[in-house]
Amino acid sequence: MKNHTKYVTACLCILLSVSLSAGDRTAEDHLIELTSLQDSLNWYQDKNPEVALPFYYRSYETYQNNDEFGFETAYMMSAYYFHTLSVFDSTMKYATRALEIAQSLNDPALTAKAYNVLASVNLQQGNFDEALNLFEGALEISHALNNLESEAAILMNTGSVYSYMGEYLKAVDYYTRARHIFRSLNDTNSEIACMNNLVVLYVQFKQYDQAKIYQKTINDYFLKSESIPRITAGSTNMGVIHFYLEEYDSALYYFNNVLELCREYDNANLYANILNNIAETHIKLGNLDVAREQALESYNLCLSQNDIYGQASALKNLGLIAFTNNDYEQAKSYLEKSLPLAREVNAITELDDILSALIQIYEQQNMYKKAYEALKEYSSIIESANREETLFRLEEMQLQYENERNKAELLEKMTITRREKQIRNMLLAIVAFMLILITILAVANRSRKVYLKILKNKNDIIKKDHELLLYQQNHLSLINKILRHDLANNNTAIISAIKLFKRQSDNQYLNAVTKKAETSLELIERMKELETLTAPDSTLKSMNVRNIIRRTLVQYPSIDFSIHGNAHVIADEALHSIFDNIIHNALIHGEATKIDISIEPCSGQGDKMVEIRIDNNGSKIPEDIKEKIFSEHFSYGSKAHTGLGLYIVRKNIERYNGKIRLENIPDGGVSMIIHLPPGESK
Repeated sequence: MKNHTKYVTACLCILLSVSLSAGDRTAEDHLIELTSLQDSLNWYQDKNPEVALPFYYRSYETYQNNDEFGFETAYMMSAYYFHTLSVFDSTMKYATRALEIAQSLNDPALTAKAYNVLASVNLQQGNFDEALNLFEGALEISHALNNLESEAAILMNTGSVYSYMGEYLKAVDYYTRARHIFRSLNDTNSEIACMNNLVVLYVQFKQYDQAKIYQKTINDYFLKSESIPRITAGSTNMGVIHFYLEEYDSALYYFNNVLELCREYDNANLYANILNNIAETHIKLGNLDVAREQALESYNLCLSQNDIYGQASALKNLGLIAFTNNDYEQAKSYLEKSLPLAREVNAITELDDILSALIQIYEQQNMYKKAYEALKEYSSIIESANREETLFRLEEMQLQYENERNKAELLEKMTITRREKQIRNMLLAIVAFMLILITILAVANRSRKVYLKILKNKNDIIKKDHELLLYQQNHLSLINKILRHDLANNNTAIISAIKLFKRQSDNQYLNAVTKKAETSLELIERMKELETLTAPDSTLKSMNVRNIIRRTLVQYPSIDFSIHGNAHVIADEALHSIFDNIIHNALIHGEATKIDISIEPCSGQGDKMVEIRIDNNGSKIPEDIKEKIFSEHFSYGSKAHTGLGLYIVRKNIERYNGKIRLENIPDGGVSMIIHLPPGESK
């Protein structure tokens, strides 16, 4: 009987529940939509998984070529196929795609998630060495990232590999470590999954009553969750345990419930194995015709799904049915066909039944050499199982002894600790009194120096505030002068144009009015930016240059751009305005169609700096005005505006203790080179 208590929580993923459409939206818009859809799709996943599949396909088709969201959609597809449909080829396809994206992003956390899915599929297909390698890789990454939740899940899955391989003590060790972490995280759901895996070991060592107690708790918890995959897993395991307790009617009750759920939700893999479990139960009840029909159907389904364990178990049941009917040739054919499959997946329980029946058949047909070889293998399996059972029980007794000894040692330590604490408290009181006395004397001795230092600091602060006030007054005077001068000029031009329009009714004068009004509005907007230069509470911080540039370029969808490199610099929110001004000038005044941006560390006059080079393919700047381009009120060309944009850019960069210069590109275009102090990566 295939034991489904080996429950693996391999994929902890975000699931989406409605279709996603691509459009002219920012990455933040997509992220908000992805997050808002999680609850809906989780509901479909638990209540009616088939309804969720079209939404998974739609989200994958929409985002498969987007690095960030492409990983999530590929990962969700792999998790859906693994948990809900048990279609391993499709699981491998999407999990492999998720791994490729994670590695291209050089993201260890995403890589560990992809490893976990791939390892779980290899485990289900019997590729234990590959599964172990992948789980160990994921475990190493999670441990390095100090991600306890991920580390615990991978520990539990690694325990399942060792359980399948028959290394039960290692399995117990990994399950126990995982369970402790889940308990520390108050993650009852995952702790239950660990208990589910421990049930495997109780069944393996024929401690069925204890297994039944654990599994009853697990099954009740799964029923409350209303999750179809969990309910089927819990009911299947209850059926297996009742089978081993020879409570066959109860076993059939649970198996038939699972069979109905498999039909309803189209879980072909579990359906095939439950059919085989029902067949084996009917063999015990003597219903051989029913057992034969269901075992044959199970075998054909397992064959189409390449389920080696399922094939071995179904062929074994067909052999036992023929053996019970005294059809020894047919029984031998089935059992000999089942034997290499059971060996391949190390199915100890199946090998026990197969070899036991073959020994009797070989003896019946006077095939003593084959009977002897089968007996040797059977004896080896029995001896190994007994040895592992003994070790397991010794380990249990050792753990009980360690727990009792730890309790006694803890009581003794608590008694000693209380006495030590009393003595320590008295000593601490004496030391505290002496320290207080010394502190009072020291404070009295230093009070005069502290008072003088405070006065000096206050004088320094007053001086700095005075300097800042003068700077702000001068700057506000500048803003006022610009507004009065330029708005007066623009209003004069507007009044003249209106008078001419009244006389000549020529629309060009209305256009002139509109242009001057737009210039005035732009001037006011620039004045807002100049105000940031006077803000006393402007706090400089470390900012990601690439993210700021990408956010700025969203406003210019027609631009062909590329960004190379990344760095953090010391700046504030005005950094966005700097890049916006430079890109806007390249488009409007330089008529550029392509912008290439490079970000890399450099050394400027011995100091470490970050160089941001913004190249465009627009028109060059005449040599005679290159030095004036960043000056206040300097404008040039037919599309000239207020002459404040690049002046504000320069002032903000100088406020960051940086520099900016302009170079013409020999083959055409202009390069703006900015040097800013580096910040710390977050």
